Amino acid sequence: MGTITTGTGLISGIDIASLVDSLMELESRPRELLADRQTEVESQRLAVISVSTQLTMLRSSLVSLRTSGVLAAATATSSNSSILSATALNGAAPGTYQFTVGRTVTTQQLLSSGTASKTAALGGGTITLQSAQARLTSDTALDVLNGQAGVSRGSIRITDRSGASAVVDLSMAISINDVMDAINGNDSVDVRASAEGDHLVLTDLTGQSAGNLMVGEVGGGSTAADLGILGSVAADAMTGSGIVSVGADMELGVLNHGLGVGLASGSDLHIVLRDGTAFDVDLSGAETLGDVVGAINNASGNPGDLTVSINAAGKGLRLTDDSVGGGTLTVTSGNGGTAAYDLGILGSDADGDGVFDGDALMGGLNDVLLSRLNGGAGVGRGSISITDRSGTTSVVDLSDARTIQDVLAAINDASVSANVTASLNSAGNGIALTDETSGGGNLVIEDVDGTTAADLNIAVDDAVSESASGDLNRGFVGRNTRLADLNGGTGVSSGKFRITNTNGVSTTVDLSAGGAVTLGDVIDAINAASAGVTARINDTGDGLLLEDTAGGVGLLKVEDVSGTMASDLNVAGTAGVGVTTVDGTSEVSLTLDAADTLVDLVTAINGAGAAVRATILNDGTATEPYRLSLSSQWSGGSGGWMVDLGALGLSMTEMARGRDAVLRIGDGASGEPVLITSRSNTVTGVIDKVTLDLVGAAPGTPVTVSVTRNTSGTLDGLNDFVMQFNTVTSKLAELTKYDTETMEAAVLQGDGSILSLQDSLYRMVFQKFTDIDGAYQTLSSLGFTISGGAQMSLDESRFMEAFAANPDDVLSLLTDTSNGALKHMEDSLRVWTAPATGRLAIQVDRLQSQSEMLTDRISAMDVLLEGKRERLTNNFVAMETALSALQSQQTAVQNLASAVESWRESMSSR
Repeated sequence: MGTITTGTGLISGIDIASLVDSLMELESRPRELLADRQTEVESQRLAVISVSTQLTMLRSSLVSLRTSGVLAAATATSSNSSILSATALNGAAPGTYQFTVGRTVTTQQLLSSGTASKTAALGGGTITLQSAQARLTSDTALDVLNGQAGVSRGSIRITDRSGASAVVDLSMAISINDVMDAINGNDSVDVRASAEGDHLVLTDLTGQSAGNLMVGEVGGGSTAADLGILGSVAADAMTGSGIVSVGADMELGVLNHGLGVGLASGSDLHIVLRDGTAFDVDLSGAETLGDVVGAINNASGNPGDLTVSINAAGKGLRLTDDSVGGGTLTVTSGNGGTAAYDLGILGSDADGDGVFDGDALMGGLNDVLLSRLNGGAGVGRGSISITDRSGTTSVVDLSDARTIQDVLAAINDASVSANVTASLNSAGNGIALTDETSGGGNLVIEDVDGTTAADLNIAVDDAVSESASGDLNRGFVGRNTRLADLNGGTGVSSGKFRITNTNGVSTTVDLSAGGAVTLGDVIDAINAASAGVTARINDTGDGLLLEDTAGGVGLLKVEDVSGTMASDLNVAGTAGVGVTTVDGTSEVSLTLDAADTLVDLVTAINGAGAAVRATILNDGTATEPYRLSLSSQWSGGSGGWMVDLGALGLSMTEMARGRDAVLRIGDGASGEPVLITSRSNTVTGVIDKVTLDLVGAAPGTPVTVSVTRNTSGTLDGLNDFVMQFNTVTSKLAELTKYDTETMEAAVLQGDGSILSLQDSLYRMVFQKFTDIDGAYQTLSSLGFTISGGAQMSLDESRFMEAFAANPDDVLSLLTDTSNGALKHMEDSLRVWTAPATGRLAIQVDRLQSQSEMLTDRISAMDVLLEGKRERLTNNFVAMETALSALQSQQTAVQNLASAVESWRESMSSR
């Protein structure tokens, strides 16, 4: 019997593989037609996008041109508008400026783990969304390091132990993460940078030992030294020197993660010495830590026995009481303020030796102070006991812990005894504890002395291997928080709002004049209004809290009268029955029922009022393709969100980090770079009356911006418009052409929308603006014409003649805000280029939908074709099997016939 194969049949002799391929080629023809159509649709989509891009650029030139400053007096030009563009208003000072765009602004994007179905029940539970500023990590700014002396920007040279060397450019670095990203992203050396405590650690990953791990300066700078990593070590790790410290010149607003020091009216500190001497300290006017030291040391009530200085570690203040007595050095805040707490000196000299070392005023690198947890109430520090499930106990001393990483490190160092490890939870807002043993007892964590475990919410006594603190409520807003920094940097508008207390008495708080700069200003205005309602920072440290003191039975209500200030502060609304507070927390909690699905979750998030947009993505995988996608509606570094989907069994991954744009003044070749950060790609205020638009990052390409004030600039603006117009018409002509010789049509040839667009562009040029009074009512009267090839041209002599004769009429025709030619063109182009509702955007969406539909059909057809190939192959194999069986039967019959014949012959011969 022959062997059955899927190549050439041994029985039939048929080339099965070729025959199946030929049959499948015929079957695949519809699939190929779909693929060709999908390619065609995608080409059309890209072409429409390119048209939209060109039209957007044209409209931008119209906006710039329409301003009287551009046409009448000043203009700003960029040497590379693909990197940075600039526009100037009338009165902008002439000059030449250089800028380098380090990066443009980015927006946070989050993606969940996958689910098998978007309509299947998720199981229910509570999910939370809150500002990423509540994370128990931070991105330490370089400017606050070394006592706010900062870090000199420049380049460093790193040599790994294999001898490979690389120059790392840190001239545009803003934060410690920027430094680590630059080092870790360099492919020339195998070195990894990390942050530990108050210093950087460089780890050599080469596995070599012949050379030293070295870091040096480039060009005579001090960047490596300022980062604490200048030097050479014959080891695989270089531990940098500490670079987190406070100094006399450090601004108070930098302390406590930028929350500063809460000052009161009048006395801010009340100090009692060991001999009983008591005096108050007024810190009004203090701007730096040195000012605070001076104010205490020189206070009128200080007999000279109390000396305050920055402690030897450079982390906080030290108070030395040289008085003689049996009392205790004690410091409290005055007049309801928080200065003593914020300065780390609230409390007393515990051991009575007259030396009182205050708490740290800054966290470690990318770390968070314990004093900022629990809404800013902090954490009591003492010892905790940890007993793992195998029964082993460790006592962890946290009395010296000042940051969240100190706590995690201390617990993990103790894990050699009780095998329990600590880390940040998946949401990043709390502590997760894991018992690494296989014991069957209870995991027990409890306080030995103090309230540390309770304050960290990690106390447990249960038969579990994992335990979590939940949200530790890092306080990230305070009285000193600027209103402009709230809501992801979008700020709070001025306005009036009405507060109605529970007795029904209403009071209007008027901040419409814009006098409120900080959240403290708002709190003071509310408390001064005698509304029967008091305001303060809420207990979670992430917003404003209004609390009724009237004691009535009505409903506490806050509503905007003019503007949206109350809404922006998240306090607009009516409290429930029996509820006496309105909490302006930025945290959003959503409770899903057990039957709710991924679709329901998206609806709930989008309807919650948070500045985040939820959608469902299908990644195309076979098992769990559906993912929740979240995009922040706030751009930049402070616009991110922290999302906890743990109750649903879903995890979130940050696919794109929100980062501020970085702009450097100058070319960086000489002098200390001056860096500017922005939450928007549009930057104002750097040059008076000039707006800079950051288009693309180009750290190595300085861009020159020239601001001029002359009439020739008018022609530059007009010719730029002509060029942009012609670029669009040329692009349209290219995309709609038909070659009669080759009979080939361009990708958008015959497209009705594009033909309509072309017609609209020409009508804009030839239109007569009858609502404009003056000598000129058409662009052609100013020298604009359309020549062959649909190209616009400007007769500069004719224009300048008209402009010289009657500039007001020329400007009226071009720049009138209601009826001018340029405004009309802008409005006409907006119909086409509006991001969501423009005709081109709609067409792009339609083509995108078609492309996706065709892709889905192709994928489905691929599955069908594969199944058909398998069936054809199986049929041919079955045929071969049948033929093989028939062959075997034929052989058997032939053998039987031969046997019969032999028998007959033998019988005949007898």
